[in-house]
Amino acid sequence: MSKPGIVAPAQVAIDRHMDTPEPAAPARGGFWLAFAAIAWLAVTLWSTRAGLADDADESVALNEAALRLPSVVQASLLAGAAVGYAIAGRLSTTSRRAVGGLIVGLLIGVLASGAVLLAHGMPARAAGVAAVCVGLGGAVGGALGSLRPTELIGAALPAAIAVTGVDFVLNLLRSSIIGIFGDATTQAEIVSRDGLFLGSKALLVGLVAGTIAYALLRRTSVKWPVYVAAGGGAGIIIGLSELLTRTVGAQIFSLASDVSDADRTVQAWVGGARLNHALVVLFVGALLAMILHGRTLGKGRA
Repeated sequence: MSKPGIVAPAQVAIDRHMDTPEPAAPARGGFWLAFAAIAWLAVTLWSTRAGLADDADESVALNEAALRLPSVVQASLLAGAAVGYAIAGRLSTTSRRAVGGLIVGLLIGVLASGAVLLAHGMPARAAGVAAVCVGLGGAVGGALGSLRPTELIGAALPAAIAVTGVDFVLNLLRSSIIGIFGDATTQAEIVSRDGLFLGSKALLVGLVAGTIAYALLRRTSVKWPVYVAAGGGAGIIIGLSELLTRTVGAQIFSLASDVSDADRTVQAWVGGARLNHALVVLFVGALLAMILHGRTLGKGRA
């Protein structure tokens, strides 16, 4: 037991680690990552606003808000992470990086929350909850962007942004692509075909995430766990976004599900599909990045 007034050696070591200046690790492509992520957040907010009709019935608006909220939270989290990464690379201590990342992420989240609150057609009962959810997404993203090693975040974020773009394009071309999985005439066949499309899309997106993460890390000296984390980074971001929407935004989903049994079924199916998508992207991306890294290792290298 330490005597009063005497600081334990372990605590001294921790304090020194937190406050001793370190060489600022440059955030590779930080500005362009932040620009791309903020641009995507703006597009997502605009799309959400366009999808909420001013004169829509409240039940319809609630369901539309519940369906669109996860994508807005994900975009806010991604933008917060990218800006946090760009800012943290300019700060020299762990504590400053953590605080700086959190502050800029929260700022991004607050701005996005304001856009949500001002969106016409957003049900009054859902607007406040959605704004808080989006704001927290930005703050969580900012904290993630300040993490180390820099190489991990610098590979995971471009992969996540690319995944978002590929996912958007595939959804845009869905009507043209889904025919590959055959014709569907009954409700069961339609559900089965949609499941095949979503599973194939998640697999492709995971492959993209793992490939990009590996390509950005292959010339660095990091060990295999960084490859795994970076390859699965896109899935982690999607999963965190889903977690925020299911917890902080639970009231919106509850209100939307209470409209009718059909709406409850749709919300449950879509929510399950989003969770499965996150898990597939996480594991496929992490596994592929690790395999690609392993193929480059010579005998005796770790």
